[in-house]
Amino acid sequence: MSRLCAECGARAVEPCAVPGRTSAYKHFASLPIPATLPIPTCANCGTEWFDRKTSERLDAALAEAAAQQLSGLAGEALGVLSTSLNQRDLEALLGLSAGYLSKVRHAKERPSAPLVGLLALLADRPARLDEIARIWDTGHLPPRLTVDNVSLFESSVDGPAAVAY
Repeated sequence: MSRLCAECGARAVEPCAVPGRTSAYKHFASLPIPATLPIPTCANCGTEWFDRKTSERLDAALAEAAAQQLSGLAGEALGVLSTSLNQRDLEALLGLSAGYLSKVRHAKERPSAPLVGLLALLADRPARLDEIARIWDTGHLPPRLTVDNVSLFESSVDGPAAVAY
């Protein structure tokens, strides 16, 4: 028997499994909701209604989708980084236990979102690996460009430009 929709007043709320739905979850703006997951939906106005059981099933499904996404991103980043540094040295540089990245790469361990973020940033700029090594060697952060040491000047050819001193 259909339940009453509090939004439109129609007695048309039934569990409905629809392909192509997505939802934001933790760090991700859009993750796929399994097409087999029924969510009580009003056939009249389309409003979805989440009770505790539906919310728990949706949360579990999105957690699994997020874990798969993180694993995929980690594997992709590790593939890029493997051209710059071997896996054992990368583990030592990042303070990870020996063999952990191999487990991540082969989906035997699920990486955390902060680790995946770090791997993605390093894969984007592998030269940062040397910067991390210097930080551990010196115990200091590298100097950085600040607004205090940048001046603008006018060039008749290119317009305003920034110069660091």
